[in-house]
Amino acid sequence: MRIVKKLSPKKLYLQQQAHVAKLVNVAVSEAVEDYLLRVRVSPWAPKAGNLWLSAFLVLFPMLLLPHQIWYGKRSIALNSINFKFHYFCLARITAMDFINQSITDLKQFGKDKHQEYINASPFPSIVIDNFFNEEMLSKVADEFPDLSKLAEVKTYDNHNEKKLEAKGEKHFSENGRLLAHFLNSQPVLQFLQELTGIKETLLPDPYFVGGGYHEIKPGGLLKVHADFNKHEMTFLDRRINLLVYLNKDWEESYGGNFELWDKDMTRAYKKVLPVFNRVAIFSTTDFSFHGHPDTLSCPPDRSRKSLALYYYTNGRPKSELNPKAHATLFVNRAGVKDDIEKEPLTFREIVVDLVPPILLRTVKKIVR
Repeated sequence: MRIVKKLSPKKLYLQQQAHVAKLVNVAVSEAVEDYLLRVRVSPWAPKAGNLWLSAFLVLFPMLLLPHQIWYGKRSIALNSINFKFHYFCLARITAMDFINQSITDLKQFGKDKHQEYINASPFPSIVIDNFFNEEMLSKVADEFPDLSKLAEVKTYDNHNEKKLEAKGEKHFSENGRLLAHFLNSQPVLQFLQELTGIKETLLPDPYFVGGGYHEIKPGGLLKVHADFNKHEMTFLDRRINLLVYLNKDWEESYGGNFELWDKDMTRAYKKVLPVFNRVAIFSTTDFSFHGHPDTLSCPPDRSRKSLALYYYTNGRPKSELNPKAHATLFVNRAGVKDDIEKEPLTFREIVVDLVPPILLRTVKKIVR
């Protein structure tokens, strides 16, 4: 027979209040997380205001639970949840800025860089050093996981590409997730709109299809290519790539240069070493050829790490239109024998080739 120990009224009261405290803390924690994401989209907001709200978020749960304070160490909820969690939140809120402090107006910064972007060769692009707050980006880099040791990671190992790609945001660290969400936020979208001059409204990809954490190990590569042109779930048009490099103390001899090639594939107009806190942004079309075509030669304990964000629009200029949705298009470099291997046709591509366009458009409308 199981003997149930009867709790004294005082212990029962403490147990009930600790349970209530945990429920309240969950609610407050969710509110704090929501606030963090909203503040993240305004990195240039006055820090004093953030500090006041931070103090409120720390004190508010204590005001909700005054009875907890009287029991001191006996209150598990107050000691283990309130103090530790909300002190942690305070530290995060007062160090929210991901953007370099020298950039006081991100939208204006985009306007200032617009001409440099649209006039770049071989296609609209820009490379920006020290775009982010170094301390915060350093946390993202330090927390970057070894993708080869994780499940639900897409592994490419063929002639054209040898790389690792995390699926979605499952493997993002806390700081990595906050950075990725910030890069999908309104201020960044406005910055990109001004930078690129794209007329159609830019939309982020919360699913990180093909994006997110990327890693290339020694011996890896990514042959020159043009990217897939349609989002597989929303059917939106892919317009911009934003790449954040996270490689500290990266040497020239390691290789891994991000290369931008001309339309005729005669030469690389630009080679970008993937050093820490360097950002590459470029317009995505069927002829914006780019890649990391030569094998990586970094030490065995190093790898090439990056965070990739892609942005979309509903429609694009007629000059860029391709009637067919396509996957990655690999292309040969001039003078390089057997540079790429032709990719086999996918089932989707076969269907697109065989089904009449009017029927495809009807199906897409139904799916949407």
